[in-house]
Amino acid sequence: MHLARHQIMLVATFAIVVASVFPAVAGTAYVISGGDTGVLFEHLNVWTSDFDPIDDAIVTINGIDIPFLSGSRYSGVLDESLEAGDSFTLVVEIGLDTVTCTDVVPPAPFITLPLDGASIAEGAPLLVEWTSDSDPDRFSISAHPCDTSCRETVDGTVRSVELDSSEFSTTEPVRISVYAYQEGNFSGPADPASNLNLRHGGTPSFITVIPATPTSSASWSAVKAWFGR
Repeated sequence: MHLARHQIMLVATFAIVVASVFPAVAGTAYVISGGDTGVLFEHLNVWTSDFDPIDDAIVTINGIDIPFLSGSRYSGVLDESLEAGDSFTLVVEIGLDTVTCTDVVPPAPFITLPLDGASIAEGAPLLVEWTSDSDPDRFSISAHPCDTSCRETVDGTVRSVELDSSEFSTTEPVRISVYAYQEGNFSGPADPASNLNLRHGGTPSFITVIPATPTSSASWSAVKAWFGR
């Protein structure tokens, strides 16, 4: 009887020591968010479920260490670039907890419109079309440079979208990009907000935006203002 109590006390003491060394406790969930992960350069964030940053996780992607950078961010580079169809395995160890996420690199979309070197009038809608050998979790379509966030996100079955060009730069070529994204398959104590954000993009198209010319009424107003000074 005394031996059994002694064993119980030893187990309880060991549990307290482990808890002090590894603060993660049962029931804890972690938010793992790629920002982005990709075929070569890897960036991700590790938070608690309350979005408190975690700076002491051990992170690997396909066995390659991804070191801590700052805040909640971990960044690194793989030994070699991955290709469409390659396996992608993320492992995040936090104390005694381990979160694993697996997926496959999606094929890069191929932009068919706009053609590289095309031009549009300022403010005209820009039709973007692409092809893809698979239906990823989603596509992200973006324009840069742009005065605001010129980005659209659509389902992985969609193959075209219109962008509002009113905020596109008119002083330099605008890059139109389409990325395929996979969200990842998580196991372990991963918060539902976790997202791998594994992206793969193809060759962008560069377009020229032609500035709008003043209307005749606006020009006449300028003339009257000049002579009326």
